[in-house]
Formats: sequence, structure tokens, C-alpha cells
Amino acid sequence: EEEAALWTGSGDDQPPELDAVAPVQGGRERGLILHKLMEEVLTGETQEEEAALSERAGHLIRALGQSPVANPATGLSAQELAACVARALALPDIAALRPGLLAEFPVYSAQAADGVETATAGIADALTLTAEGRPAVVVDWKSDVTPAPGTLDHYRAQVRAYLDMTGAERGLIVLMTSGTVIPVLPTKPTESVRASRERLSRLNPSAYMAANVPMTEIGSASAGMAVADRLRRNSRMTRMTRNPARTRVN
Repeated sequence: EEEAALWTGSGDDQPPELDAVAPVQGGRERGLILHKLMEEVLTGETQEEEAALSERAGHLIRALGQSPVANPATGLSAQELAACVARALALPDIAALRPGLLAEFPVYSAQAADGVETATAGIADALTLTAEGRPAVVVDWKSDVTPAPGTLDHYRAQVRAYLDMTGAERGLIVLMTSGTVIPVLPTKPTESVRASRERLSRLNPSAYMAANVPMTEIGSASAGMAVADRLRRNSRMTRMTRNPARTRVN
């Protein structure tokens, strides 16, 4: 069994060259399905055994108007998607967090400077909470097949922004295709920012969790994804795959 690669350098260092992986056709649809599978496993909607994951992946592929293929280099392979999810869940860093890992979790924060308050909101792919209800570890799933160094820099900046706004102690970028985990640490906060986080990053899952719209109740994966995206737009929040949304108030 292969061991997952773990980069332990500082936040500004470049990670080592990623191990070569079997040819896989990347794309938006693959990323959507992988994120949806991870969400459903964490919420208990889908079992994490590869057979169940493969079956569910096949349904999602067909719901997006495509047909599953055997060779992942030529299209969306249910078996490859299932293996990718299973591999990510088995990573030691993720396995250690699994008992408290929450999926698609909204986070909020605000800072005041020069008479202007900036409110920031976003949706973390997954995170854990402290006993007091504050974010502890933020996890960002990435489906890239061979991300460029500049892309990884961008991902680190995005995760660090979430750490800074919530006060979480660390973040993990999980490159699901290669099984690589990249740790991210927050920048050192000022006292005023720390006080703001203490006030606004105490989260109540039952009060703040976005409405759950199971795809099985909607009838298709594309409809489920569209509804979820619309809910996020209406609440002025973004996924961790995009920059956090900020609102300035004078």
C-alpha cells in the first residue's frame, strides 16, 4: 500500500515534486463529483466502501449527462473517482480528524480598521471544531491532477485567508488525485483581529449549517449542484475553491 506524501515545509516554501499518477482526465465535472462524494461520506449519505462510492459516482456521472468509462484518461470513471475518495479518506491526517470532521461548513468573521468593518463569509470544504465551538482545522479538497506551483501558491493563500478569518490553528490542502497533503499555518494575528475572531468565529453547527439539499431528493446531480450554488450565492458565501467573500461597512 502506498504511503501518502506529506509536505512539511513552511507556508512559503514550495512542496516537493508530486509523484506521477496514472493518466486521469481532469475537469470541472470530475471536481464537482469528488467534492460531492466527500460531502456525502462525511454526512453519512453515502457509505465509504469503494463499491458504494463507485455506484454513487456512476449515478452522479450519468446525472451530469455523461456516461461512465473504464479508462479515466478518456473520461469520468466511477471506479477511479471511488478510489480517489477512498484514498483521501485513508490519509493519516484525514483519518485522525474523521470523528469530528464536518462537511461544507459556513464560516464567518469580521475586522474593524480605520472606522470600517469588513465582514467575511465562506464555506469550508470540511473542518473540525474545538470543544468551545471554534474552528480548529480547515480542510480543502483539491481534485487537480497535476497542479502547477503557482496554483499551489494560490491554494495556500486561500486556505490561509480562512485560517486568519476564523482563528483556526491549521489548514490542510488535500490533493486527492496524488494523495498529497500540504499543511498551511495562519499568519500571526494582531490583538484586535484576535478579539474579533473570538467574537465571531464561535460557530453553532445547528444554527449556521447551510440547508442540506440531498441530490437524491432533487432527482439529479446537476439540479442538486445548481440549488446548492444558488443557496450559496443568496447567502453571499463562496466555496473554499474561491476566495472568501468580503463586505465592507462604514
